[in-house]
Amino acid sequence: MKQLHRYFKLVILSALLIISVTAKAQVNGFTITDPTFPTAHNLGTTFPINISFNWTPTTTSATVVLNYNAALVSYDASCTASLPGCMTVTSSGSSVTVTISNLSSCTNTGAISFNLCFRYNCPDSCTGVIKPSTFTGTLTDNLSTTQTASCTANGILNNNVSMSHIFWAFNQLTAEITYRVCFYNPDCFKIKNPSFTISLSPALGTITSVTGGAYTYTLSGTTITPNTTALNQYAGDCFFYVVKLPCNTGLGQTLTSNVTFKGTNCNVPNSTIKGPLAASFTIPAAPAATANISVSSASSATYFYYNITNTGNTPLNLTATNFLPLVHLKNSPNSVMQNTSQAGLSCSIKYYNCTLTPTSAYPLVGNGATDNNAPATNTNKFDHVINNLLPGQNVSLYLYYDLTSSCSGPAGNPPYRDSLAISYNCVAPPTPCIPCGPGGQQNPVIIYNPQPNMICMLNNYLSGCKNLGDTIDLCYEFKNTGDAALIGGQYNIQLPTWLQAVYSSVVYTGFSPLPTIVPASNIKFNLPNIPPSATATYKICFKAVVQPGAVGGPNAFWGIMSGGNLINPQWTCYTSFNICAFAAIGIDKKVKGNLNSSFANSGQGNPNTAVDWEITVRNTGTIAVDNLVVIDRIPAIGNLTILGSPSSSPVSNQFNMQMLTAPTNINYTATYTTTQNICTTWPATGTPCNTGVWTGTVSNGGVKFTFNPTFTLAPGGTYTFTFQTKIPAGTANGLVDCNTVGFIAKSQTGGYTINPVECTPVCIEVVTPEVPPGGCCKDLLKKIATTQSVSNDVLTVNATLTAGPNKLTKVTVSLVNFEVKHPKDCDVCVKDPKYFGNLTNPTSPLTFGNLPASVPFSHLLQWKDSLGYSFAGGVPLSFKIPLPPRSPIACCCDTIEYCIRYTFTDTACVMCDTTICYKTYNGKDCKETGSGGNNGEPCNCSWDPIFKFEGGQKAVACGGSITLMKGNIPVSLTPNFNCVPSSQTCTPSGLQVTITNNTTGVTSILTGPNYNYTFLQSGTYTYNLSGSCGGKPCNCQLTVIIPQ
Repeated sequence: MKQLHRYFKLVILSALLIISVTAKAQVNGFTITDPTFPTAHNLGTTFPINISFNWTPTTTSATVVLNYNAALVSYDASCTASLPGCMTVTSSGSSVTVTISNLSSCTNTGAISFNLCFRYNCPDSCTGVIKPSTFTGTLTDNLSTTQTASCTANGILNNNVSMSHIFWAFNQLTAEITYRVCFYNPDCFKIKNPSFTISLSPALGTITSVTGGAYTYTLSGTTITPNTTALNQYAGDCFFYVVKLPCNTGLGQTLTSNVTFKGTNCNVPNSTIKGPLAASFTIPAAPAATANISVSSASSATYFYYNITNTGNTPLNLTATNFLPLVHLKNSPNSVMQNTSQAGLSCSIKYYNCTLTPTSAYPLVGNGATDNNAPATNTNKFDHVINNLLPGQNVSLYLYYDLTSSCSGPAGNPPYRDSLAISYNCVAPPTPCIPCGPGGQQNPVIIYNPQPNMICMLNNYLSGCKNLGDTIDLCYEFKNTGDAALIGGQYNIQLPTWLQAVYSSVVYTGFSPLPTIVPASNIKFNLPNIPPSATATYKICFKAVVQPGAVGGPNAFWGIMSGGNLINPQWTCYTSFNICAFAAIGIDKKVKGNLNSSFANSGQGNPNTAVDWEITVRNTGTIAVDNLVVIDRIPAIGNLTILGSPSSSPVSNQFNMQMLTAPTNINYTATYTTTQNICTTWPATGTPCNTGVWTGTVSNGGVKFTFNPTFTLAPGGTYTFTFQTKIPAGTANGLVDCNTVGFIAKSQTGGYTINPVECTPVCIEVVTPEVPPGGCCKDLLKKIATTQSVSNDVLTVNATLTAGPNKLTKVTVSLVNFEVKHPKDCDVCVKDPKYFGNLTNPTSPLTFGNLPASVPFSHLLQWKDSLGYSFAGGVPLSFKIPLPPRSPIACCCDTIEYCIRYTFTDTACVMCDTTICYKTYNGKDCKETGSGGNNGEPCNCSWDPIFKFEGGQKAVACGGSITLMKGNIPVSLTPNFNCVPSSQTCTPSGLQVTITNNTTGVTSILTGPNYNYTFLQSGTYTYNLSGSCGGKPCNCQLTVIIPQ
């Protein structure tokens, strides 16, 4: 009845405390921040403004209005797709409104942090000037509580213009050096009146021409001007300029050209935008004309392609004769297409039919020129004539074909070999500086082997955002549009490690036979042969579940076809989706007194004993968090909650707890304070609080756990740790201490400012042990360890007697029960039965003797010493019990059952006793026939752990290790925990399985019956299995190695 009273007392206290803590229902701790302030954002780039606030449990909804300066910044809705579904976002003019109609559907921890995105307006014409912009916010809840906050963001226009300048080519016949300049403007910089100035050193020649791609250019002396008034964002081009030298000038000298990009910046004309950049060329000391080319090629199911580059120092005339394989050169829509880097390059093409009758020469002039005059029958070959290809320039040709026919009737068999004979010769201007040299010929071959071509029918663009635990439906439909079957292919859908495919949900459409899943993959399919077809499609659909570790924001991945007869992997089907991006944390606290077997929301403990507190920090959002800090105000009369709105609430404490040294941990540092209700500097910290300091000296005001900045808690992750306090000696029975704990974190990488959270109170009640009538046995600790053996019809008992803490003055050992059992057929005649079943031959460092002392045997042994002797370290005692002779019949066995009473009397005249019953056997091949007790035999722990993983299972002995592969399939553990010999008093209890990542130090509690754990990271892990057998602690440790 008294225990029931205590239970209801704790429940009422806890309930009242929770009511007092949550009585003020409102939003609080409202902050808006630019995570990188004062670092400025480059104009035109997206940046986040973080919004964070707390609320108390009865606050149901909230609305945030964020105002901004539209003249400087604009709202960027790209982040909205990653906000959780509990939020509705609207924007108008110069404000954004976020409506949260149900706060608990966002997170149940009472605090949330999320980002809205903005960008500084474009364009701008002044670099390097900071542009501050103010954001003001208003937060209103359903109780009409209103809070305001503001922050400043800085913008800047950076000059990120890129430019390159290189030597390009040298024409030895005309003594002309060509340089190339490329520029690109990636940002908002509007460059007005752009120009490029050239400076030659030494001044050996004259700039004679300039040609460009996206722009035309005007040359005036040494200034090159593009035909535009301004270069806006993403503007870029490459242009070539030519420096003409007089013949035989500067031989052996190096001509360096410097280019400077200029324009108007901050209203200053001719400001240097980039440069000067130098490019150099060493003029040959002994001029010589060298004609040379390089050729590259490619092929596909629809075209052959070659590219010719003039790598010599003379202009070239070329003829590329193309001998077609047994295919059909198409004449619709085009037969060939020419591309070139040389403006106005004059070329032509002449076709030869199957009888080698030539057609007319059709012109191909400049870049992008096409012709569709291939013979309607079939083409045997063609001549591609190229005139005056300058040094450094290139020309290429696509020839389009199909397999409908050839000059031999049907198309030939693969592989298809397209042969080229390219002849080239130097072509001299009217008055060359030196004469031409010899030409040359190359004969490349372009080969095409039919290939599968796996194309996706529809990429996956999933709407909305997904939360942890959500199931995503994925479908991948594709077909083979190539000219060969895919044989022995594999389709790898590269799911992130935190997106777990559900094997049982896979549905196939169009396959025969069906694909198979590659074991332990996430997720790969071995495909059957897939023939080419213009219409046949194949589909694989399955479900995948978002697991802890999912990263908030946009996510995407490709499916890849590989293997088999594919020469190169093919990217087939793209998936894009959003994980809801918000930061939220939670914290739980549990307590265990010395009278409790496990952690719970309440506990009981005796005075002068330790109290264990278990803290679990949780990442309940989808953004990884770091910089974790946990503060616990050690229970004391007058304690307040850490958070408030704005006032803190009293915490029910009826005595002052004592802090013990926190365990050393590689992940955090513990510091302490003497200050009660110390201020935290956290947002939403309640008032009043007291200014104090944290030191390394253990103190009773509070403890702070500051985690290493590199320690990261992944989305969905948890971390549990413990520490101890002490109930002071003499604390009165029934007093209760309650306690909370606070937690705050950041997200350095995600730019989230996260508000603190605080757990609900947990309580510990003091229970003073009752003194039993007639003595103080609660203070006389007893432990009796025994072993027994039988030899020559004598039972020997070896005992170690431990008692204390006081010295003992008297110890007795008495045989209170003795019985021998055997089948009737095993009866024997016994002489002098008075000798059997007595205690004889006591042996001990102390003087134990028989009572009465006048006989050599009795049922009682006794030791006495009026001064007292300490049994705290254990005193050995050995004695014998004669047994009646057993039957000589081989199958006969005597079962001996006996009970011994031990009494202990200390110097305080406290006498306590205990009786232990034993069981043993006398005879060969004796077997136990069953008993409800342990018969004095020790109760031992037995472990036989078995790991079950994808593809098999393995037993590992305690202290052993196993190597497993990293993956997304959970590994299960069967502890097989037993106690031997099994009996009513020797049974297993309190089984707990934990796993520690030895790299991060994170320990997780696993739950049965499967004790699953998914190994996503390489490293070593330690399983700790614990329980008890008949009150005896049992432990087993296993090591798992996950290689890279």
